[in-house]
Amino acid sequence: MKKLGIAALCLVIIAVVVVSVWFGYKQHNSITIVFAEAYGISSGASVLMNGVVIGNVKNIKLASDGVEVIIVLNQNVREYLTTNALFAIDPGVDNGSLPVVRVKAGQAGGAPLAQNARLKGMNSFVLWQVTDIPQKINDFINDPHLQNSLQQIEKLTKGTVDE
Repeated sequence: MKKLGIAALCLVIIAVVVVSVWFGYKQHNSITIVFAEAYGISSGASVLMNGVVIGNVKNIKLASDGVEVIIVLNQNVREYLTTNALFAIDPGVDNGSLPVVRVKAGQAGGAPLAQNARLKGMNSFVLWQVTDIPQKINDFINDPHLQNSLQQIEKLTKGTVDE
């Protein structure tokens, strides 16, 4: 009987440790994003970055400055995000899917995202989609292959214009 009591006590201790570790993990990897509107997002919705699920929506609640969407990130994802990361709710209307939260990591220079961070989300999914167009144009213009091709064209046209 004594052995049974000791075994039960050990199981209870193990259960407490496992639950504590789990809640500590969830707390450590939770962030809050504030949106003006929830756009139909619900608990359990996926959080996607570059098409990869990096977490899920844990809770949604009203706040004085909008709607708080509490997100639990997968392990080691927060290290890829900065304070200037962009979050938007994709309502899923275009493709007939459920709403999800989409994330862009943020430009260089932002501080690393702290645990339990609270950030403002973008209130327009369309605006979120076009935020990286200037960077893509800049990357295209500065592409070494394009620059080399333009120099070759310039050399060719100089030769024909001079004659």
